[in-house]
Amino acid sequence: MKSIRMKFLAVVVSGMVLVALAVGTISAIYISKTMNNDSDILTESVADAGALSIDDMLDRAVVSAKTMESYFLAEVQGKDVIADEEARNQVSEQMKATLQNIAVNSPGIVGYYLRFNPDTTSPTAGIFIGSSSHGNEFVDYTPYDLS
Repeated sequence: MKSIRMKFLAVVVSGMVLVALAVGTISAIYISKTMNNDSDILTESVADAGALSIDDMLDRAVVSAKTMESYFLAEVQGKDVIADEEARNQVSEQMKATLQNIAVNSPGIVGYYLRFNPDTTSPTAGIFIGSSSHGNEFVDYTPYDLS
């Protein structure tokens, strides 16, 4: 009688061990797939949030550039700033304060550059202002002739 009980008990225990191994293996595989999917979703979500932030900053930069362009064109309308150096210098000085104000109030802007046509003016005619090394103020630089 003891031998049948022992055999039956051995079969039941070994069956339980096999079921536990099968359930454990299936659970580990399922958890691994779920974690990979979750990490992919999390990574994609973080990347999308970063991309949206960059897109917003670039959109603000485009709006600022268009604002600067509109203001400049309105300022020079009817004036011959290309031929008259005095008028060009006067417009440049008027534009510096306005452009700096626009740049300061536009997050992500590190400088601005307004250049007159180097074929009809001096190669360095224009405005080139960039942020300082500390990034808290704008510094006036001489425009370069890149041609």
